[in-house]
Amino acid sequence: MKKILYFNPDQNRRSEVRFLADLANINCVMSRTLEELLNWLRSAPLLDFEFDFILLGSLSGIEAGSPVYLELLKLPQLRIMLTADHISEIPLGLKERVIQWQPDGLLSCLEHHRK
Repeated sequence: MKKILYFNPDQNRRSEVRFLADLANINCVMSRTLEELLNWLRSAPLLDFEFDFILLGSLSGIEAGSPVYLELLKLPQLRIMLTADHISEIPLGLKERVIQWQPDGLLSCLEHHRK
């Protein structure tokens, strides 16, 4: 089963994303704060728990040079799922790993990349 790490400080979409991940048969780990996100990124390899994707609902705090950005650079195999309206905001060094999805097309994107 594929595993995604979902980061979004906004609580509005969390239950919807978890529901869509369940429909796509994908394990979804939620991260509500930058600290939680950073902890998951740092500890997952140590726990032999590898994420297939990171789904970013927000880029707040993930600018070039930030601790989260530096951790993402250390995990080049980790693909980044991001809505089309945030693509221009993603720092260099991460853009080539982005899987773009439309806000109303998350389920089809998850199902497509589940394989």
